[in-house]
Amino acid sequence: MNKFLSKIALLLGLLGAHHLEAQEVKLFNGWPSQEMGDQLALADLPIHAMAHPKLPIVYIQHSGQSGAHLYAVDVLKMQRIDSIRLPDSFYGGAITANRMWITAGNANFILEFSIAADGSLRASDTLRLGQPWPHRASPTGMVFDPKGSNLVIGTREDSALYVWDLKKHQVSKRIPMGHLVYGAAADAKRGKAYFSLWSAGQVVEFDLKTLEVTKRFTVGDNPNELLFDAENQRLFVACADDNSVHAIDLSDKGLNERLITSISPDAPTGSTPNSLALSKSG
Repeated sequence: MNKFLSKIALLLGLLGAHHLEAQEVKLFNGWPSQEMGDQLALADLPIHAMAHPKLPIVYIQHSGQSGAHLYAVDVLKMQRIDSIRLPDSFYGGAITANRMWITAGNANFILEFSIAADGSLRASDTLRLGQPWPHRASPTGMVFDPKGSNLVIGTREDSALYVWDLKKHQVSKRIPMGHLVYGAAADAKRGKAYFSLWSAGQVVEFDLKTLEVTKRFTVGDNPNELLFDAENQRLFVACADDNSVHAIDLSDKGLNERLITSISPDAPTGSTPNSLALSKSG
């Protein structure tokens, strides 16, 4: 799947860019960047991408001024195969081979879709956390726990984790986090999930069996997207207001490595990393 992820990382990396000349784009922070590979035009704010575990399909959430959408893109053909208008959206979703869940942002519910053999989508359910805005919830990053048949959902407006029981079709537990929850990643074999706390500069480890927070890791400012290496031994954390990506060793050592993403270590905030992809070597 790395070739699929690398293509979609490119799509997100060109967010908001405009052409300087044939092979160069200029990013918002003024840095020039050379185009690489194939390009596919999207709307004004693609915010999150998820790769199908088996098909060469990437699903892209869009939350810009032109409206909220969910796009399905065949990254081998570089063609959009499906497009669904959403009532609202933000960053956050979870996926299996035949189901996908997407946050509806301030509408305060999760949209469930069934995935057809060709990767196209059909709306199949709605998981409501509460009434729409101004009720405070706004779901963000989430993980699916296949062993417990739960969906664990972070929120940014009431700073909590919600455990949604997919069998009973209801919230079974709410765990206050005290800070805005953003990204999520799950290690099903270990039975652990990880959530970034944007406003705390932390990543929390969540036990999917006991449904409790078991560890907290201090990282940079405004942590957002999370990504495991190939062996699930290290967790990479993009830190938007820190010009850095942190790498957490998930062994008992708990080592935390800081990778600088700015041109120089003492550069002011500006690179704002908010998306991650890894090569096959990790």
